[in-house]
Amino acid sequence: MKRFCSLVEILLILLVADLPAATAMSSRAHVRRSPEEKTATRTRFEFSQQDQALHSSTVRLYGYVTDLNGSPIPQAFVDLYDTTGVRLSLQATDSNGYYEFSVPQQSLYRIIAGSMADQGDYQVFWYIPVAREIRPSDASEVRTDIALRASASLLLQAYDATGSQLRNAAFKTRVGSDVYPTDLADLPRYGWFSALCDAYCRSQGSNWDLAVPAFAVPTQIPMRLHVLWEVPDFGKVILDLDNEGGGYMV
Repeated sequence: MKRFCSLVEILLILLVADLPAATAMSSRAHVRRSPEEKTATRTRFEFSQQDQALHSSTVRLYGYVTDLNGSPIPQAFVDLYDTTGVRLSLQATDSNGYYEFSVPQQSLYRIIAGSMADQGDYQVFWYIPVAREIRPSDASEVRTDIALRASASLLLQAYDATGSQLRNAAFKTRVGSDVYPTDLADLPRYGWFSALCDAYCRSQGSNWDLAVPAFAVPTQIPMRLHVLWEVPDFGKVILDLDNEGGGYMV
């Protein structure tokens, strides 16, 4: 059965080139100065610095990607990275949700699994990506199974003072990765900040720099997004995107 994927587009207009008084958002968002005690934090994965060279032996890394009910997810992407953040391999799972890598052995790998699909003019997340650390030690093979949660996709349409849309590279130059999802009580919820290709992105050869900033969030939960933004000659503010208090839910 084909799974229906939905997304929400959030309009975010930011006039950041002028004085702070000229900073504006759509009617669905409001802005407040960010107190230090409420500045959001994000746990970042730090690659081990112990491995600077690959060993001559190899290790088999394998496992299954499923949904939370244990059903296999075919064609899920599985990305494998080394200790320095360099991608070693990218695979799609088979009909049983199975993946397997054979790579030079080192003490630490990072694996990211998720699922995306095309829906109309946009890509959407079917399942929220998940990152895992794999530490083989001296083992010749390591099994790592990953269960994914169904996803809704929130697209961020941000514009600068000239009216130009800030796509993936330009948006992250302004914001970095400082976008955080919460529920309506401001309790953190798991999400994945990335980007999704739309019709314009595809027309430019699927250039990832020109994708639309996006967040993969759980379905059936009203969500708020908080964007930490630095306004010239003013400082950092938190933009609360909450759909006039109702949140965004798919």
